[in-house]
Amino acid sequence: MELKKLDNNPAHDGIITLTWQTESGESGEDVINVALLLQEKLAENHIPTEIVDEYWLYQPDTGYYFLPALWNFELNDGSFSSASTIQIHHKELFPNGIFEYQYSFGGRETLNEALLSGFDTWLKTDWETLWDAARPDEANHLYLNMDFQNEALKRLVLLGSVGFYPAPDESEQNAESCETHGEFCECCLFTQSLQAFEPLLKSAENYAIRIFVSRDDEGEYNADCRVNGEDWADALDSLKNYAKTWAGEGMAFRKQYIIIRNQPDNWLENDN
Repeated sequence: MELKKLDNNPAHDGIITLTWQTESGESGEDVINVALLLQEKLAENHIPTEIVDEYWLYQPDTGYYFLPALWNFELNDGSFSSASTIQIHHKELFPNGIFEYQYSFGGRETLNEALLSGFDTWLKTDWETLWDAARPDEANHLYLNMDFQNEALKRLVLLGSVGFYPAPDESEQNAESCETHGEFCECCLFTQSLQAFEPLLKSAENYAIRIFVSRDDEGEYNADCRVNGEDWADALDSLKNYAKTWAGEGMAFRKQYIIIRNQPDNWLENDN
């Protein structure tokens, strides 16, 4: 497995030199190692990593290699916002590598803080699904076994938790359980667009899927779907049609990170 930046990964180098100058004429530069920032965020959450070749992180519990890097940043009225990517390699799951985007939320005093904001969101969304995909026998979230009649292909769909706005109160969330397949169900963003994802299910490759669906204040519906970091337009109409079944009016969104992989050897024996 070769560790190198993918050609379609738009991010810059993993080490950034930021030159600055104040109104009084003082100047200087800050050097930011993005891998060390991600390592810091993971360590805060008791996830150990090792630095590899200066730019890469290795996570021994799961076997993932991560290449975090800055894509873009803005400085407006003294506040930073950032966009970064994390490229992901895994000997069995993603030997050729995939990448995902992270965006900071809100203005931050430094570029470091903006990058950490994006990594914090990644940790609370993507990481949980990546963990389940690498260690499905210890999965913490819902998964689907997908077997195809007259085919040897056996697939496993790892469903991350659904992020949503506005947040339901406790009674709503409990009422809309997976048994009733309500709008907060972890499987419905995927299963309501199953036909669009069928080519991925019937492939022997592994895929990471990012879904975002929204309704604005005027009642317009929008959807974004990426597969291994690339746009997947085939699912957009199905996702928007599903969103039209949501209750209420006004601004709302759902987002989820999903991984499709082959079932591990002896999966039925391990599946409880």
